[in-house]
Amino acid sequence: MNKFLLSIFLLLTFASPFSRAQTNLDPELGQAGDFAVLAANKVSNVGISSGITGRLGIWPGQTLENTGELFVSVSTELGTPIAEQAQKDAAKAYASFAAKTPTGSLPPQLINYLVRPGVYTINGDATLSGILNLNGGGNPNAVFVFIIKGDLISTNPTPPAPSAGLLLEDGAQAKNVYWVVEGDVNLSKLTLFQGTILAKKNITLDKGVSIIGRAISLQGNVNLDTNPIYLPSSVISDLSVSKKVKAGDFNVGGQVTYTIKVRNAGPATSANVVVTERFPKQYLEYVKTLPANADFRNEGESGNFRIYRWYAGELKNGEEKTLEVVFKILAVGNGVVNNVSVGGENPDPNPDDNNGEEPIDVTCATITPVITGESDFCDPLLNINKTYTLPEVFGVNWNFTLPLGWTEVSRTANSITVNAPVGGKLVATVTDKCGKVYTAEKTVSLITNPGELTIDGAVDGICINTNDLTFTANGAQGNVTYKWKASGGITIIAGLDNQQTVKVNVGTSAGTLAVIATNRCGVSTAEKIITITPTGEPVLPTAILGKDKVCAGLEEVYEVTAVPGQTYNWTLPDGWSFIGDATGAKIRVKIGDKVVVGNLSVTTKNACLTSAEVILPVQISGKLAAPAGITATAGTCPGSEVTYSVVNPIPNGSYSWIIPTGGGWEAITDLNAGNSSIKVKIGTTNGTVQVALVGAICGAGQFATLDVTPTPVPNAPSAITGKKQVCIISGTTTYSVPAVSGLTYNWELPAGWNFVSGQGTNSITVRPGATGGTISVTAKNVCNAVSDATTLQVSITQQPTATGSVIDNSNVCDGLRYSVEAVPGASSYFWTVSEGFTITEGQGTTSIKVKANNPKATGTVTVATVTNDCASPVTTAAIDITKVDGELSFPKAFSPNNDGKNDTWVITNLEKFPENEITIMNRWGSEVYKVKNYNNTWNGQGLEAGTYFYKVKVKVCAGVEKEYTGYVSIFR
Repeated sequence: MNKFLLSIFLLLTFASPFSRAQTNLDPELGQAGDFAVLAANKVSNVGISSGITGRLGIWPGQTLENTGELFVSVSTELGTPIAEQAQKDAAKAYASFAAKTPTGSLPPQLINYLVRPGVYTINGDATLSGILNLNGGGNPNAVFVFIIKGDLISTNPTPPAPSAGLLLEDGAQAKNVYWVVEGDVNLSKLTLFQGTILAKKNITLDKGVSIIGRAISLQGNVNLDTNPIYLPSSVISDLSVSKKVKAGDFNVGGQVTYTIKVRNAGPATSANVVVTERFPKQYLEYVKTLPANADFRNEGESGNFRIYRWYAGELKNGEEKTLEVVFKILAVGNGVVNNVSVGGENPDPNPDDNNGEEPIDVTCATITPVITGESDFCDPLLNINKTYTLPEVFGVNWNFTLPLGWTEVSRTANSITVNAPVGGKLVATVTDKCGKVYTAEKTVSLITNPGELTIDGAVDGICINTNDLTFTANGAQGNVTYKWKASGGITIIAGLDNQQTVKVNVGTSAGTLAVIATNRCGVSTAEKIITITPTGEPVLPTAILGKDKVCAGLEEVYEVTAVPGQTYNWTLPDGWSFIGDATGAKIRVKIGDKVVVGNLSVTTKNACLTSAEVILPVQISGKLAAPAGITATAGTCPGSEVTYSVVNPIPNGSYSWIIPTGGGWEAITDLNAGNSSIKVKIGTTNGTVQVALVGAICGAGQFATLDVTPTPVPNAPSAITGKKQVCIISGTTTYSVPAVSGLTYNWELPAGWNFVSGQGTNSITVRPGATGGTISVTAKNVCNAVSDATTLQVSITQQPTATGSVIDNSNVCDGLRYSVEAVPGASSYFWTVSEGFTITEGQGTTSIKVKANNPKATGTVTVATVTNDCASPVTTAAIDITKVDGELSFPKAFSPNNDGKNDTWVITNLEKFPENEITIMNRWGSEVYKVKNYNNTWNGQGLEAGTYFYKVKVKVCAGVEKEYTGYVSIFR
């Protein structure tokens, strides 16, 4: 609460019915009822403003430490008899309340409980961390007593509670609520506490905590920090105020609107509510309020601020009033603050929401300066003044720069009056409140000769009887008027006087259009004249030159005599098409396939009209159909003579033949003699024999064809497939080439080699000799043409040397492993194992690893060296599976009686794990035998017959140590 509000608070409190003479507000408390704050030793206040309605007392102590501002509405009693009596009455009240019979108990955490009237005990410390609802059940005299056997504290709310505090409703009142606390009271994290606190020890109120009730410490201190404390009988009203700015751009010279809302949260009606508006006078200027009839008064200035107050009158519980205040913005600034606060006659238990403000950032609007005033004049203005003006903008500085020769007569904030004997450029600079500079320019000139005119508009390609043509006069200088006139076949229909543009109609004859421009000084241009000659009908085309009997599918040329400036529109018979230009006087066309009589026609066109049509009838003949086919006598071998004939020839028909060229083809009879048969010598290249029936108009018709493929010399066979290196001990082997249909094959072998089968085919089986050499094969076709040979070089490989003995590297950790010494010249090694075993790694090398498929498998391992597909004799070794058996077996008994049977304790397979330790213990756990690296020699010497217990530690594969335990019996 600020000092102003606190002053109002105290003024209204002292003016209330409570007075220094008033006593016994609460009969249960006696004289203590007059005190809002009562301590035994000391009262301290560190807040900037704490307010007390009622008395403040200390007894038996007298120390009041006030480092802030403390306001007491009645009196301060430090060690006085009044304070003494109040402490004694408070002690009696404490004892009376503490002795009351409880009607119930509450848990230490006071959160979200509904409490009915009665006496409640809390064992230990009590923590208020939520909303405690005290419901009077409709009885305004309902009493609530809380007896706390420890401290009373308040903390941050526990979710889902929105805050920590007390809610009194349905008749419950703060004057009838008592807190009887054996320990300390520490209230924080809340804004309002209600009821009378009777505490044996210290009472501490955190900053901003308000109390409707009393803070009474019987044996300790009361510590304050900006705390308003109201006796329960006080009339209070919880006022709040908010201020929001209406969204928009905040520019210098513009306006800003604030919406102020004041509300009373009760419980009492608040009269004479006053809202104070405090704003910086250098930035804002009051304009109006909405509604306009609000009681909003100018109450002067305070330093750099102007004060206005809204006298809002009475606000009932829950009532809200709204006021809009409009200000003019005077200056640029960031975070311009307009503060509002509220106060009323009644004390406010929650002053934190009694102030409101919303800063705004003020800048400058963009300016677009434009100079207004005359831009030209006829003669130098030696004795005539002219005024030029800029728009009026709030808060800007204007400056004018005059052209050379101008004289300033006078000026205002945004205008200047000058004498201007010559033309020039007037420049204005504008600087706004943000320091941004804008520039405006205006060029002013003397009016001179209006210049030379031109008339813009199309005069070429105009057809006779054309209407609404537009022509525009251009080139005149300054502001001018125009005078138009027309002659001959030209008629002006719009824009005759003073217009820059006119519309005209053109008849069937030529004419002229003229214009003169005159400025406001009376000076005219020379008359500009244009001649318009409209275009009439085009020249009729001449007769069409070209064939009137044509053959379907061929190309022909047709033409008429060309006339400059005219284009031609040709119409072709159905199915014809243009080749190239279709609009010239000469065209090339492709005749269609339809055998009919048709018309070829042409018209000519200028820019305006089209001529009559000129027609050439044409007769189209089709090409003759192709003969039914071509037959040939047998033979396709190159060099042979073959006769080709037309199938079903037409009697007396004339035929034209075409045969392939090059490659040895040769005509034996004349191809152009018109005969239906010819004799030809076959060449070596593929080709086509063609024949057509010859007609009178179209010549050779469609061709019948026969594709001829001479039998070629075979290609050399593809690469021979088979072994290049043959083992000397092998039996037979096979060689082949891909088969080609219609060919036979001839093979040749190295000396000493023999055919087994296949000669004449693409695949042979042979028995190799003792030495290598060359295998070759050629192919032959039906014409007995033989291909080039395809060859393959082969060699004989000798049998390699066998390996030495197989070395058995098997052990319990590495498994079954076998190897041989490397044999010089061997390229790989081929291993086999008996059924029941699998080679898992090393095949092809000198060392392999083998896996037994069952623990009882038996068999052998063999190996042979391999060089170029030739294998050596095999070397064989037996597989001993016991070498990899690592399972330990511990006998349950042995009989050391020197009969040669079971005389020692023998652990099966232990010898495979020499790193071991044996410990033997009797039945009482005493060690009777211990040895490392045991080798199955213990005979129980010195021990009686009986049962003993063993612990065996064994280091197995990969350094892993295992431990085995059990028992063993000695029989004697």
